Amino acid sequence: MQTPPKEDALWDRWAVAQLQQDHIDIMRLFKRAPPRVDAWFGGFPHPVNFAGTTTTTTTTTCSCGAFGTTIVSDTFTDDNGVSLYSHIPDVDTVGNGWVSKLVTGLAEIQGNEVEIPATDGEQAGIDTGVSDGEVSVDFTLADDGSTVNLIFRASLSNWSNRWQVVLTAVDDVELYEFPSGTLRGSSGSIGQGTFNLKAEFCCESITIYVDDSPIITHVSAAHQSNTLVGFGAAPDPGQIVTFDNFLFKGE
Repeated sequence: MQTPPKEDALWDRWAVAQLQQDHIDIMRLFKRAPPRVDAWFGGFPHPVNFAGTTTTTTTTTCSCGAFGTTIVSDTFTDDNGVSLYSHIPDVDTVGNGWVSKLVTGLAEIQGNEVEIPATDGEQAGIDTGVSDGEVSVDFTLADDGSTVNLIFRASLSNWSNRWQVVLTAVDDVELYEFPSGTLRGSSGSIGQGTFNLKAEFCCESITIYVDDSPIITHVSAAHQSNTLVGFGAAPDPGQIVTFDNFLFKGE
């Protein structure tokens, strides 16, 4: 090590130059950055980057833009009696068509709508290829006792893992997380008639709408990567539930 100059004004320059040279000497000795080198020499001006690269840690915040791209659309326009699972949707970007949760899916086209037999019940789904978006369907509720479902973030390989909006037998709207069947939100009765039921889900945020009015909000990361959406009805003797104008939009 050289003898430092006596002038105070030159001392700082000499100290910095000497520390930089010490860094270089250590690198030659270790053939790499020595252990805890930052702790030894951090803080002096113009530090030397021994590794030759700079590592930057960034935090990515999940967000969604406007859901303006139609990925699935179906007005169920077809001949009477055609099975939903033979019917070709108007728009089906993934191209797999409708699938049934049940082995003997009995949902069929009648009057350019989907009818689900009262005594059987049914859940029908379609893959969208994306996990964030908004899914909606029109349904007609003719009488108390009918139970309709809107399904999202489900998985064809394991249908049990899903979110499900349920219009109950007393016309309440409820949000459930499956497979636990845990109630995550509810609203009061919406009555009978024809309604549009919609679920919007972005990252961990979930909002349920009836006729475009938000009625339930919830935050959860459960099943966030699942891409199947759909609709259905529970068995209810004496009632036929009809569905129309199914739509899924993504970014």
